[in-house]
Amino acid sequence: MKPSATSRVFRMLVIVAVLQGTLMVVLYGGTSVKADARQQVPAAFNQNERTVDELRSLNQKMDRLIELIESGKLQVQAVAPADTAGGEADAKDEPRLVR
Repeated sequence: MKPSATSRVFRMLVIVAVLQGTLMVVLYGGTSVKADARQQVPAAFNQNERTVDELRSLNQKMDRLIELIESGKLQVQAVAPADTAGGEADAKDEPRLVR
């Protein structure tokens, strides 16, 4: 038996209605995407704040280093690396900082 045109249209309307209902439940039910986004904003702000604090700390360290260099109290000794069989210097031959 062949389904009539009205029954096919009715079936299509039922399928569309079910899909729209499922879509409504998914979009408007359950957890909210906006709530998740709002929770992430403070986390990003805190991360930016930590980055700024770390940059301030690094600036203070650089200021102390610049003061030390400008005061003339910094002495650097460079030791020429001894030639080895592999062509690389030993770790003990690296330049070192002497105060």
